Amino acid sequence: MSHVSILRGRGFTLVECLVVMGVVGLLLALSLPALQRTREAARRAQCASNLHNIGVAVHNHIAQDGSLPRGHFFRRDGEGSWDFSDFSPHTRILQHLDQSALFNSVNFRLGGDVYYGRQENSTAERSRVSVFLCPSDPEAGAMLRNSYRANTGPEADPYGALRRPGFAFGSFTPVYQAIRPADFTDGMAQTVLFSERVVGDGTKSKYTPHRDLWYAAKFLPWTVPPADEMARLCGSLSDPAPRHHSEMGSTWLYSGNDRTFYNHVLTPNSLVPDCGHELLPEKYAVVTARSYHLGGVQVLLADGSSRFVGDSIDLPIWRALGTRSDGITVDSF
Repeated sequence: MSHVSILRGRGFTLVECLVVMGVVGLLLALSLPALQRTREAARRAQCASNLHNIGVAVHNHIAQDGSLPRGHFFRRDGEGSWDFSDFSPHTRILQHLDQSALFNSVNFRLGGDVYYGRQENSTAERSRVSVFLCPSDPEAGAMLRNSYRANTGPEADPYGALRRPGFAFGSFTPVYQAIRPADFTDGMAQTVLFSERVVGDGTKSKYTPHRDLWYAAKFLPWTVPPADEMARLCGSLSDPAPRHHSEMGSTWLYSGNDRTFYNHVLTPNSLVPDCGHELLPEKYAVVTARSYHLGGVQVLLADGSSRFVGDSIDLPIWRALGTRSDGITVDSF
């Protein structure tokens, strides 16, 4: 009898249980943001590590071939005709990322994505390369997604901009050209090599402004408007559900603004949505550095170092960092 009384005396009342539950809930609510910050810090560190590894691979490629990995659409042969080839810089550094077997599976004799879906490159097309995926982007883990883009400079169409006097390229060009360290006359520590760009949502029926690319025009002139005009065009969107491209970053295998290139038309994580040509989004498009990191994006500089660049960076500085030979150097950013 006394034993039962003792047990009853040690019990909790309903009010006490509610108080304990409330305290536990409060502690969980207070600790959850700290836990999320810790997890994001780890993801951000992994993202920086991915870019570092890409940088090491690029410099190993330079040591082996004397130039950066090429990223291009066309090559003119000795007889004046064009040879189509658009394998990405990512594909060309696979062997320096402990992916020699995957590199050897790629049939470079095929021109490029016009052969997409054919048996010859099916292994590469189905392969997931973790170093090309930013863990902070919840959509990037899908098969063949690509989180890291090669910098083509401050224009929406660097290929068409070749016709513009005084044009300054980024670290990569969409034409068959060997870019060497000596071509970085602004300094390799002054030029961005790669940056993050969140992937598309993959849903044609839904437009997600910070992920997708809306079609600003079905036909753009052969001489694509300068960067400022393209930025205004992208900012003119008024339709909440425009025609758009939802497969941004769909593969690391092929070049193109819709897959592995980006440009410095707009500052990181700009509120202005990306836009481009409806028929040729792989060539004519504003593609902005974007991430899920709070306040900015991770970038890889041409000297192999990685940096975090804030969203508030001035546009002229950002564009200067996007060119390798415009004669403008940046003291700090």
